[in-house]
Amino acid sequence: MYITNIKKIQNVTIYNETTPTNFFYLFLTSISLFIFIFFIWANISKIDEFVNCKVILRPMTPVSSIKCVTSGQIYSKNFQNDDEVSVGDLLFTLDTTVYQTELETYKKELLKNQNDIFINEIVLQTI
Repeated sequence: MYITNIKKIQNVTIYNETTPTNFFYLFLTSISLFIFIFFIWANISKIDEFVNCKVILRPMTPVSSIKCVTSGQIYSKNFQNDDEVSVGDLLFTLDTTVYQTELETYKKELLKNQNDIFINEIVLQTI
């Protein structure tokens, strides 16, 4: 069978099976519309940019470091985080029970040594 005009092509079953259906046009339109809306959204929306990298943070202004002459357990902290402190402010209170007992021991030893000196001076005067 030879097809001579377009009307005969439309009557052939192969042509009817290969022609796109209305669903195909609806699907193609939906996908095209989705892509178009996506590109509009991509150009209009605010984009948060995150960069994942390793850095070393250095302050813009010099930062004072806190150094303690003695070591020990911290008894209380006298400031809140991000508070501004000035020179002479009490920042930490250390537990002084160990130092208090040492001080009492040294005071007793000093008193004993002073008594020994006094007795030795008296002995020296009698000689």
